[in-house]
Amino acid sequence: MNKKIYLYLIMTMSLFYVESQAQPGGRMSPEDRVMREKQNLYSKIDDLSDDQTMIIDGIYDEYAQSIKESFEEIRKNRNWEEMRAKMEALNEEKDGLMFDILSQEQYVIYEEMTTAQRERMKERQGNRKPGEGAQ
Repeated sequence: MNKKIYLYLIMTMSLFYVESQAQPGGRMSPEDRVMREKQNLYSKIDDLSDDQTMIIDGIYDEYAQSIKESFEEIRKNRNWEEMRAKMEALNEEKDGLMFDILSQEQYVIYEEMTTAQRERMKERQGNRKPGEGAQ
């Protein structure tokens, strides 16, 4: 019971931290979006083992680092199609790792969460003018 309370407190504090670090205008850095996704996952799946939590933390840390490196590279050459391909590959890799460590029921929750996020992102991107890239 104490572990659940402790985990809940950490997640809540992390969520407040992530929210306080949001960029002006509601734009978050890629790293902050990854952390928000991870906290969202922890809030939706409450039966993760300690081992699963440790592995998920590692997956998201590596994912955040890969995104940061990709964004830095893409910002230099301004190739937005390359960025999209890299992001899709990173997402597929993360999804595969999550599939390996989550139970079937947990993965369904993860998949619903990430699918909804990706659909919202596509909607936002659909509102851009042709040729307009990320800010």
